Amino acid sequence: DKKFFPRKKVGTPINLLCLGRLIHFKDHPTLLSACKLLLENGVEFRLVIGGDGNTYKLIESLAKEMKIDQYIQMIGSYNEDELWDLFQNADLFIHASGIGPGGARDGLPNVIIEAMMACVPVISTYISSIPEAIDNEVDGLLIPEKDPQSLYDAINRLNSDQDLYQHISRNSPIKAQKIFNKSNTVQLLKEMFNQV
Repeated sequence: DKKFFPRKKVGTPINLLCLGRLIHFKDHPTLLSACKLLLENGVEFRLVIGGDGNTYKLIESLAKEMKIDQYIQMIGSYNEDELWDLFQNADLFIHASGIGPGGARDGLPNVIIEAMMACVPVISTYISSIPEAIDNEVDGLLIPEKDPQSLYDAINRLNSDQDLYQHISRNSPIKAQKIFNKSNTVQLLKEMFNQV
């Protein structure tokens, strides 16, 4: 029942949002390193990290070590109502997923689809099924994993290219509704079961 509208432009400071379990293959160190590059290059930003997990303390420690902790707010767990407020206040959603120890990785995180539904342009990686949700430069940006420079460049690109930012913001909810609509999924499953 929430209403979201395509975004016009990135704010100042850039409001970055990262949500999900705080575990190794979510690759928060890459996100923090990209934020350090933003700071070093005079780009104003604010990063909100939401979620709980075993890397919470590591993220806090790395942010302090990189001297970017004053620009980062870690909010811990969040509920569904808070989720939509977080999207409302975000300019960009970052999901720097990678491949963790033993090959652990994301499938297709729900939070990416939710960000797309909220018209928040998503920057993520080519890991697992994420490219099924995001066509690069159409309804999001995809970058290589574990590459802070590429993430920094993608953030800067959406900050400076207002047309691309608006294009992605308009397209992302259309893609999310088309492919990840419950009714469509149920119908597809019915058709598959009828063929068996």
